[in-house]
Amino acid sequence: CGQCIAAPFPQYVYKILTLSEWHYVQRHEFSADFTTAEDKSNGFIRLCSKNCAKEWEHHFSGKQNGVIIKLDYQQMATQTRWVDINGVMEPHYYGTIERVYLRNAKIVAPDDEPF
Repeated sequence: CGQCIAAPFPQYVYKILTLSEWHYVQRHEFSADFTTAEDKSNGFIRLCSKNCAKEWEHHFSGKQNGVIIKLDYQQMATQTRWVDINGVMEPHYYGTIERVYLRNAKIVAPDDEPF
C-alpha cells in the first residue's frame, strides 16, 4: 500500500455501526462479521482510533442511534494497515473481526457525546 506506514499501536481501536448493523451481529450470535456495505465495497474494515469523534460526527451526529464497538487492537495488529487520510492515521483492517476481540459496545443516541 503506497500510503500505508507504521504507526504507534493503540491498545484499542473502534468500529462504529448503525443500531441495525449491531442488531444483525447480535442476532447471528456474533458469527456475522462486523463489516458494513461500505467496508465490503472498500475491501477492508474501516476502524478508528484517535479520530473517532470526527467519524461519529460525520456519519451519525443528529441522525440516528449508533453503536461504538471497542476492540482489542493487539489481537488484530497483524492484519491492520495504517493509512494517512488527510494527515490522520486511520486503521484499515483486512480480516474478520472475531468475537474475542470485542471489549465492549456502547449504544449512543444521535445527540450524545460518544467519546
